[in-house]
Amino acid sequence: MKGCGNIWAKCKCCNKSLAKNLSIKHERRQVFDLPNIEINITEYQAHTKQCSKCNTINKASFPENINGVTGYGNNIITFASYCNTYQMLPYKRISELIFDLTSHNISTGVIYNFLTSQYNSTEVFEDKLIKELIKEKVLHSDIQALMFKVNFIGYM
Repeated sequence: MKGCGNIWAKCKCCNKSLAKNLSIKHERRQVFDLPNIEINITEYQAHTKQCSKCNTINKASFPENINGVTGYGNNIITFASYCNTYQMLPYKRISELIFDLTSHNISTGVIYNFLTSQYNSTEVFEDKLIKELIKEKVLHSDIQALMFKVNFIGYM
């Protein structure tokens, strides 16, 4: 915790130093606030080296999700997706909100690309889920269906 350092150096009445006097009372006050939000930039570098034995050119690879010279990370993509799909904000308002919070401009086209990419990434999950659900005897059940089964059929 941060101290405010608001200790009297001198008596407000007679101007005598209070530096060696012990406190006779201590009060606390707290301020709750959000931290400043800023864009975090991570730079990746891939060096290219030539083999001194066979002269083959070898280039290091970038992380799998780094495709272009610049890009956006999962946190900002997820935030934009949340703003649109849960808070129902239009692309322009999401762009304005990100600028208001971070002073970083993101175009509505980039936000569209975020959301399209997120949507497309669910396709693999959806296909796997459908295949697993088809194997099940019961595809949907709730507590009332369970109670009906217990009371009517008499088992469980």
